[in-house]
Amino acid sequence: MGRAVAVVTGASKATLYRHWSSKQELFVAAVRRNVSREWSVPAHGSLREDVLSGLRLAASAIDANGMLLQSLAEAARHDPLLLAESRRHIPARHEQMWTEIVRRWRDDPRLRGTTDLTWLTELCESLLIGRETE
Repeated sequence: MGRAVAVVTGASKATLYRHWSSKQELFVAAVRRNVSREWSVPAHGSLREDVLSGLRLAASAIDANGMLLQSLAEAARHDPLLLAESRRHIPARHEQMWTEIVRRWRDDPRLRGTTDLTWLTELCESLLIGRETE
């Protein structure tokens, strides 16, 4: 992979590996660059609308980058180092979006005081994974 990237970019493999210590890091960096986007949801005044907006944003990223994400998932199934690297870097900004929505609504008086929103990230991730594997 390093050789192919070096040919396409016109850089030497040594130059590439000065920036990325492994082919796994290089692959994940390439995916992150292609999938990069703003992962924030404006406040809509409704938990429902904020969640739907977040789901739409994530779904559009999957639609736009589905083949790339599937390639990463397939490669990661056969490469434990790539799996670890992708888990460490890919979901961070996406998870921050859900964390921000939870933080925004956690203490809102319109929700019952005992409403637990810690499940939101996991639920939304499950919905999106299901969409990705269709």
